Amino acid sequence: MSRAASSTPLTKDDLQHLLREIKANTTAEFDKHLTPIKEGLSDLTHRTTAIEEQLDWTAMRTTANKKGHSLPIGSNPPAGGGPGGP
Repeated sequence: MSRAASSTPLTKDDLQHLLREIKANTTAEFDKHLTPIKEGLSDLTHRTTAIEEQLDWTAMRTTANKKGHSLPIGSNPPAGGGPGGP
């Protein structure tokens, strides 16, 4: 029978020990679920940045085309790809 289930009252030290165990277990469980979320957000941030760069390049190209200009040689879309890109 565990001490918590016995009829002996818990001491302050017993309660503090139990609280430390609960905190440690809760933190470990929380981190187990939080880590994949953090990784997913990081990936999403990188993808969003690539999309923003592609949109900026497309806007620049569209503006140049409307004005009857062509983009300078070597003006390629961002590394994320796109029309005419890698």
